[in-house]
Formats: sequence, structure tokens, C-alpha cells
Amino acid sequence: MRLRAVTKPDAIRELLDVLERTGVLGDRAAAEQVVFEREAILSTGMESGVAIPHGKTATVNRVWVAVGLAPAGIPFNSVDGSPARILALVVSPVDDPGAHLMVMAGFSRVLRQAKVRDAVLAAGGPEEMIQALTHEAP
Repeated sequence: MRLRAVTKPDAIRELLDVLERTGVLGDRAAAEQVVFEREAILSTGMESGVAIPHGKTATVNRVWVAVGLAPAGIPFNSVDGSPARILALVVSPVDDPGAHLMVMAGFSRVLRQAKVRDAVLAAGGPEEMIQALTHEAP
């Protein structure tokens, strides 16, 4: 959950490491390439300390997400200039753009809520983080 990285590239690589350890990346290098290519087009740093780096590759069979926390913040060229404290890396199959958009929209919608962001950052473990992300604040 807690990232050791202090730079954007290292944070992305650390989240890719999580997915690689679980065995869901068919080709780690290809996944890394598409995420960094997407990041080069436009930073995926959003507002309020949220970043959602993402990419689509033929080397995965479904959407996979790794979430990491950086309470001190990582510079991410975000829209509002705030450092990223909650990072959700999304890797999706090229042939399922609908699923990619649904996951991206869901994270964006949920993490816009300050109560959800606070609960995610305060989570004591993965289960609490998942609960905070899946039970939206009113």
C-alpha cells in the first residue's frame, strides 16, 4: 500500500512491480511502455492528490489495478499542482476499451470525494482501502 518511491517514474514502476508479482502482466516491458507513452502525452495527475496512470496493452486479458499511497506526496504534474498521494495504476486490454473507460471513470468519480480520499489514506491495510474505495461517501 505505502509506496517507497518519491518520483513519478519510480512510483509507476513500483505499482507495475505489484502487478508483475501477482502474475497478471503477460509482458512487463510492454505494460511499462504503454503506461509511460500515455504519461508522455499528458500527465495523469488529477486534482486533490490523485493520479491514475494507465495504459492499454495486448499483453493482459482484463483490467488490472494496483493502488499505492504516498502520504508525503509525489510530484505528478497534476492539474492543480498538488502532489499525488493516492495513485491507481490501471492496465487494460487493448480490445476492451469499454472496461478501461468504466474503471477509469469509476476511480475518478469515487476519488473526487474528500471523504473517500481521507478514508483511503487512513486505511490500515488493503481490506480497509478496498472498502473505502468501494463504499462511496454520500
